[in-house]
Amino acid sequence: ARTLRGLQWLMYGEAIGDVLYVFDALEAACVDLRTESYRNRLAALAKIVGDDGGAPIRRVETATSATAKQAMLRQLKGANKEGIVFKRHLAPHSAGRPAEPWALIESGLP
Repeated sequence: ARTLRGLQWLMYGEAIGDVLYVFDALEAACVDLRTESYRNRLAALAKIVGDDGGAPIRRVETATSATAKQAMLRQLKGANKEGIVFKRHLAPHSAGRPAEPWALIESGLP
């Protein structure tokens, strides 16, 4: 959770070194977003975090079209990255390990 302007913001992500890479917003200005679509939660996340690539909290890159997703998968595979997460943009948040409606491909991208 992060407090900005006296309000709580809850983001979901992964800390790597001194940087928190976030990919979902669960609360924005004390409003629960878990039932909102992932598309709406991404929009809220953009407002919370912005696009400062040097900040200690950074949004992960998101691809929305099939072509962009395929290109990102090739790029990550070429860079020997750990994995990629695919989410349905109309899906609400689902707590726990990745499962339907999203898929996780880790270690050894296809």
